[in-house]
Amino acid sequence: MCHYNEWHPACSADLRLVQTNLMILDKLTNNQPVRIANVDWSCFPEAEGRRLRALGIDVGEEVTIRQRGVFFGRDPIALEIGRVTVAIRRKHALAITVEPLAPSTTSDETP
Repeated sequence: MCHYNEWHPACSADLRLVQTNLMILDKLTNNQPVRIANVDWSCFPEAEGRRLRALGIDVGEEVTIRQRGVFFGRDPIALEIGRVTVAIRRKHALAITVEPLAPSTTSDETP
C-alpha cells in the first residue's frame, strides 16, 4: 500500500524496473513519447483515481510530457494525451510506470 503523501521506491515501481526498459513518468524528459504500462491506483484516493481516468490516464495510453513547472518540486506537469493536454501533480506522475514506444515499422523514405 502506498503512502499517498510520501513516495518511496516500493510505490508504483518494483524490482522489474531495473531489469526492463520501464520508467517512472516523472523521470522522463520533455517531449519523449511513451506508453503507460502501469498505474498504481492504490497511491490515490478513489475520487482522484476516477478523475485521472476521466482525463485519459490509463494503461495503454500514449503520453508525452510537454512542460514542467518552474518552481521547487517542478509542479505541475503538462501531460499530452492524444490531442489533449492536462496538468497533473508530480506525486501522480510518480505512481505511473511507462515504457518507450516501439520504433515505427513504416518508413517515410521512397525506394
